[in-house]
Amino acid sequence: MIALEEARRLLAANCQPLGQSMSSEPVSLADAAGRICASDIAAMVSVPPADLSAMDGYAVRRADCAMGSRLQIVGESRAGTPFPGRIRAGEATLVSTGAHIPRGADHVLILEDASRSDSTVVTKQEQSGTGHIRRAGIDFARGDALVKAGERLTAARLALLAAAGHGTASVFKKPRVAILTNGDELLDPGSEPGNTSIYDSNSVALAAQFTAFGADASWIGRAGDSADEVADMLARGDGSDLLVIAGGASVGPHDLVKAAFGALGGEILFSKVAVRPGKPVWFGRLPSGTFVLGLPGNPASSYVTALLFGKLAVETLAGLAPPASLEHALRHAAVSHDLEANGPRETFQRAALTHGTDGATRIALTGAQDSSLLRPLAAANALLFRKANAPAAGAGAIVPYLPL
Repeated sequence: MIALEEARRLLAANCQPLGQSMSSEPVSLADAAGRICASDIAAMVSVPPADLSAMDGYAVRRADCAMGSRLQIVGESRAGTPFPGRIRAGEATLVSTGAHIPRGADHVLILEDASRSDSTVVTKQEQSGTGHIRRAGIDFARGDALVKAGERLTAARLALLAAAGHGTASVFKKPRVAILTNGDELLDPGSEPGNTSIYDSNSVALAAQFTAFGADASWIGRAGDSADEVADMLARGDGSDLLVIAGGASVGPHDLVKAAFGALGGEILFSKVAVRPGKPVWFGRLPSGTFVLGLPGNPASSYVTALLFGKLAVETLAGLAPPASLEHALRHAAVSHDLEANGPRETFQRAALTHGTDGATRIALTGAQDSSLLRPLAAANALLFRKANAPAAGAGAIVPYLPL
């Protein structure tokens, strides 16, 4: 059994150079949200492309704007329709926010500081200096580096690329994730209930999780507790970038997944991690290069280990640089109740954050922490983190948590 951070390091080190992380495809910016950029992207234009007005008002020469000055209005500059001429002494043009500043003008006399009568405008407020002009290239200039390879295309970065003249971006292909569930007792959600059976919630939850992680994820089916069925399902998932198997990961007589994996020539890279829930989690690679992540069958354990290991695998395969450690993702809050001393495994407990009227963030467990229970998980928006052998903590103690 290895430590959590060592298991994550092994996973990232093996996934990083392989799979879909080396392949890219061009996609429209409309379809690029959340994808990982595959190449550096520079600006095709400068923004703004020219000096633009930052306010509605009058484009003028600052030297002409003494208090009470009367200026002749000679035209208008609208956004998209610049004034074609040049501003000379004693002249002004109407100018809209975002419109080009005419040649000769160096200041915008805002509407609130002026009064207009027919074709003249009078300065009614002392002007402290030139202003209200967005200079050409103040945001970025043509050729400036905007997004680097390996960065996630957030809404803000997509806006930046669109403003810089790009309609597409080269992105790493989404890792293809096949999800397999295992167990004779499992039923399709929505089917007739059975007295000795339970519904297969992992098939739904894992597909949703891995899609949210950025994968092209699909549930490929369920294997019963027979070596032949498990082998058939493993073969069906072979060829994907990552095969995720929920169930059959422990050491009982019906836990057949690792044996079937070994019979196919698979190499186990780690097995059993000092984490709760999720000790039976394992990770390996088939001869084809397909990675296999084995998760516990209990739904809370499956969910937590998918977050701890599956998310890291998908993001690394997709070209995102792995974080130095999980510590970087942790936040802190005051716990609302006493916590017992922790055991020898690092522990993630289902919890909910609340924000008090005093501005403080507090965290409390959402219920019993049995790994088979889903209601405490559904009520959670965080995982309260306890280090191995952490001592008891009283209400009000500051504790780390992982946001959900």
